[in-house]
Amino acid sequence: VEADMRTSVMLRALVLALCLGLTTAKASPGVCVNQQGVPPFALAGKPPAKGKGLTFCEEYRGETCCDAKTTDNVRRVAAHMQLGGFKIQCREAWTQLECSICDPRAGIMSKTKVCAHQCDAIYRACKDDYFTEDKLQRLTPCRSSDTICTKLSDWADDMGGGQMCEDAGYEVVSAGKSKADGGWCFDGPNVPKAGASQRSSAQKKDRSRRKGKGGSAGEIAKSGFYLVVAAVLVLGYYAMRAYAGNRRGGSHSTARMAARMAAEARAQRANAYAKASH
Repeated sequence: VEADMRTSVMLRALVLALCLGLTTAKASPGVCVNQQGVPPFALAGKPPAKGKGLTFCEEYRGETCCDAKTTDNVRRVAAHMQLGGFKIQCREAWTQLECSICDPRAGIMSKTKVCAHQCDAIYRACKDDYFTEDKLQRLTPCRSSDTICTKLSDWADDMGGGQMCEDAGYEVVSAGKSKADGGWCFDGPNVPKAGASQRSSAQKKDRSRRKGKGGSAGEIAKSGFYLVVAAVLVLGYYAMRAYAGNRRGGSHSTARMAARMAAEARAQRANAYAKASH
């Protein structure tokens, strides 16, 4: 009975450990990831937090990966566009695109995802303004110091909004497909509520588990996977010991019973012999 109680307690502890591991996996927040062509985040490797010292893109100050270096970079682009005589519609649309990096849902991605319809809207606003390539060969608004600039509509005969965003270094996705998958793409300065980046990250991990896709080693460690494995191994070890103890206990009980039966048989034979002698 005592062994059964020990086994029951171990099984309950195992179930509890599994539940804790799954809860930890769902609660693991996304962390800020540096992107090519953007100044490194001060919060790189940490969850998005309240913005400090932002000089531009202030609509994201409630929760962001950005800091002063990031927004200074965007502010310079906006200043060049104003000095270069870009139409106000283009300036506003393009700076919103540049500020998308400060959305906490974008900051935890290796490349910002932009909805296809948003790219088309920006293209329509900027098609008559002039653009060039930066040192990373990404599409960028023309500056006064640039010697070769081309009207956006002439950049390529068949260029549209999607190609424009890709040439500028963004990932273009269908808004419908992104939402169907539970994901996100930038579709304008729609500032998320606090904690949106953590919920988005948790949803992605849930989808990855359902589709059988593995996460990175860091995500697995953070999700409590190793904790669950360790708990299973420890509990399995003690369960085997308990089982072995039951086996040994059963063997000892059988031996004692056999000894008692042998002693009773000897006593009966001795009584029978004594009666026969009389």
